Amino acid sequence: AFELPEGMGYPDGMCIDNEGMLWVALWQGWGVARFAPDGELLGKIEVPVERVTSCCFGGDNWDELYITTASRDLDEAGRAEQPKAGGVFHCKPGVSGPPTNLYLG
Repeated sequence: AFELPEGMGYPDGMCIDNEGMLWVALWQGWGVARFAPDGELLGKIEVPVERVTSCCFGGDNWDELYITTASRDLDEAGRAEQPKAGGVFHCKPGVSGPPTNLYLG
């Protein structure tokens, strides 16, 4: 267990990549951060939305990171400043994640 560095927001959804690193969606943190098992911050992918909710790997090679966000509780000014709030973003972070299992019932 470790604490997020001050000012990074609050941890929300998470996933693990094939190198064993933890990806954490940062609610009020404008992105997703990658951490080593000892808690060392390895990097951050920023998005133009404050309320980041979750992340997961996908794509044909599981090398695309999908990032979900929320627009919940944003006032009119907040929605104007963050018109992509509630959207889904994706990028290729240079690592892949494990395939997910399908739930079949």
